[in-house]
Amino acid sequence: MLALEGSAHEAIAAYERALRLAPNDPYLHLEYASLLLRQAEYSAGDRVAGVRRAVEQAKAAAALAPQDVDVLRVLGQSELGLAETDPKAVSEARAAFEGILTQAPEDLPTLGALGQIYLEQGEAGKAADVLTTASRLRPDSTALSSMLLDALLKAERRDEAAKLLRVRLDGDPSDLASRLALADLAGDAGDHHGSTELLRGATGEQRSSSDVRRRLAIEEYRSGDLEGALAELEPLLAAEPGYVGGKYLRALVYAALARTADAEREFAALAQAQPENADFALNLSRVVERQGRRAEAEGYLQETLNRLEAAAAKDGKQSTRDTADRLRIALALSAMRGKEWERAEKVLTPLMAAKASAEWADEAVFIVVDARVEAKRGDDALALLDGHTAPAFAAKRCEILQRLSRTDQARDCFSRLEALPGDEGLLQAADARQRLEDFAGSIPLLEQARAREPESVDVQYRLASAYERTGQRTPAVTLLRGILAKEPDNASALNYLGYMLAEHGENLQEALSMAERAVELDPDNGAYVDSLGWAHFQLGQYDRARQYLERAAGLMPEDPTVCEHLGDTYAKVGDTQKARSTYRKVLDLGGENSVQVERKLRDLPGGS
Repeated sequence: MLALEGSAHEAIAAYERALRLAPNDPYLHLEYASLLLRQAEYSAGDRVAGVRRAVEQAKAAAALAPQDVDVLRVLGQSELGLAETDPKAVSEARAAFEGILTQAPEDLPTLGALGQIYLEQGEAGKAADVLTTASRLRPDSTALSSMLLDALLKAERRDEAAKLLRVRLDGDPSDLASRLALADLAGDAGDHHGSTELLRGATGEQRSSSDVRRRLAIEEYRSGDLEGALAELEPLLAAEPGYVGGKYLRALVYAALARTADAEREFAALAQAQPENADFALNLSRVVERQGRRAEAEGYLQETLNRLEAAAAKDGKQSTRDTADRLRIALALSAMRGKEWERAEKVLTPLMAAKASAEWADEAVFIVVDARVEAKRGDDALALLDGHTAPAFAAKRCEILQRLSRTDQARDCFSRLEALPGDEGLLQAADARQRLEDFAGSIPLLEQARAREPESVDVQYRLASAYERTGQRTPAVTLLRGILAKEPDNASALNYLGYMLAEHGENLQEALSMAERAVELDPDNGAYVDSLGWAHFQLGQYDRARQYLERAAGLMPEDPTVCEHLGDTYAKVGDTQKARSTYRKVLDLGGENSVQVERKLRDLPGGS
């Protein structure tokens, strides 16, 4: 009564006298602890001292009534009051609250308190469990719902998080935070179309907000809607001209659309603003090389490499060193495409001499080995492989021996490789044979590997490729369909099967759908865009075919197959001049179908 009247000091004195008279009464300790805890919360003095006194009384009550729910609750609350100064207090509070749940599993305050504790201690799964129960008991509690969402996301229970967000969004379509979180979940799960629909569903001013536009541009790019992504980016960048991420995405969209000059301009501006950004330099180099300016493209890489190596020497960071090594590899590969074998090796010599990361050092060795073989230095190539015993290096040795026509040595090398324990030797040997275009020889090895690992998608894909390249279409199609049954968004399998069907004029609508999905998954992949264009061509949709094949030719200007497809399309739509120039480019590129292309040239109106 004194406490209710606000006479706290007198109330405390009364409890002290009562406890001297009945020291073993748990409820006296409990009530006293509750008073001390309330006083500590509102005290202007030493709050921690007051909480410690409350904990002492709560512990005394718990010693006398260890199963009493009310006692355990006050003990837990008191211990939480010490959490900031005493790390052990949280564990004591947790134990008290868990004791309550053994007797009252739907005690709402306890569920909420435990949810907080579990989250703070990094046990998101346990937090999600108790908070799910709490939210069921109080579905109208925004605080509990928010805590539950946090726990579900941290526990990576994405389906449950998405369900909760959907309920929140259905209840309040203007809940932008839930809309964005649900869209993020859908995008992370690969459902970019679903994410796009959610974002487009934002109403009023929300639809034009930067949060929505940024996400929508990204999701439309990821879903293959490149024009849609541009439509979101233009007003966004007009309002936020300093948004570097938006400029980068716009440049990627331009590149994927084969708007090469636009992409070059955008990447050049980004690279100038951030001269040590390797991604900007790599993308700029790629779009410049697509325009036939390899030396200039390599110049951008070299300038950025010089800056990064200077930075690595200064800051000593391995991450900076790794980025520089990645650029060195890109430079060497560019030299290889230009058939400058000695320069490719020269570029990589510092990387092999230094202690680069294993990934880049190994890659450098493989590139230099190929460069030496192309330069007719086979023995030097083999010497570089000495001392490397991993299966990948052994496979490379077998490959080089075969290329040098040292047949007996190559046969012995392959035999030793294939006999290695496990599957890696078989797979590396199969890969080496496929690099040698001995697809028939790779099939038995891959069949053995599949027998050991029947669920391996990588093995199945390699085997499907080998079957297709040896004219065995039925088992190839069966394998690819099996892959897609397990991984519907396997872009490589979608493209391979879609192109096979289109090439043979079979199931053309299905082929078109597969190619469309592959392009959605990887819009900058010229081979996938070519497959999509070719599917439209086979369906007689020549205007659409032209649109995609011109884009593919922009992405892969040196690919004779893409150029031949584009030439066929020009011929179909009656653009004889472009058909003729495109077919001549195929012949200049040295495509495998030169005889066929020469016949197509002669068949054009006006001849070749």
